[in-house]
Amino acid sequence: MNIHRATIGGRLGFDPKLKTLDSGKVVCNLSVATNESRKAANGDYEKVVTWHSADVWGKSAEWVSNSLHKGDFVFIEGKNDYKTWTDDKGNKRSSVNIKVTNIQAVQKDRENTITASDLPF
Repeated sequence: MNIHRATIGGRLGFDPKLKTLDSGKVVCNLSVATNESRKAANGDYEKVVTWHSADVWGKSAEWVSNSLHKGDFVFIEGKNDYKTWTDDKGNKRSSVNIKVTNIQAVQKDRENTITASDLPF
């Protein structure tokens, strides 16, 4: 059996961006920052930030767009979607994007948590 799953928790880097595609489907683009401390060569610890791109689809995308904002803390689950293409200069490019299957938001006051059962989807 294989498992293909991505799970991260971090803060939104910008307000979610909702788009309606030509097909009529809606998608919300997110950028989530995670951080960790790593020991540098000199022995000091440094904070390292990693940015993750993620897409939320359908009714979930509409909820995210209306409810979440830059700086909000979210937990997302999904699968990595690997894309490769050739840009207009002939360079091979690639990206990894998380296709979100579950999202949970933690309120800024950290006292009130929204769980999956509270979401409208």
